[in-house]
Amino acid sequence: MPNYLQEAQLITEIPQWVNGIYTVAVITGLLGSVFLIIRRGTAVTLFGISLLAILVQMGYSLFSMDSIEVYGMVQGLIIPVLQLGVSVFLVIFSKRSAQKGYLIPAS
Repeated sequence: MPNYLQEAQLITEIPQWVNGIYTVAVITGLLGSVFLIIRRGTAVTLFGISLLAILVQMGYSLFSMDSIEVYGMVQGLIIPVLQLGVSVFLVIFSKRSAQKGYLIPAS
């Protein structure tokens, strides 16, 4: 079976709750970035929620699906690990920014 057919089959087999978790990760990451730009302490919480959602979504993708076999090493493992690294960085950066007083505390 050609690779694009395997990818399409893999995508159609993703449960709706995983898509919901992905949506939470994207929206909270976007809002966290906006709140970081406007210097609000809520960014820390939003980035934390986004990181948690990414971990759940990636865990399902890596351990319950054949994503590495279908997508290959780069798309199936390296890019998700980089995404996780960026998310961890944003959580740490926002926490340190809040500790240094750069962010206005959430009230």
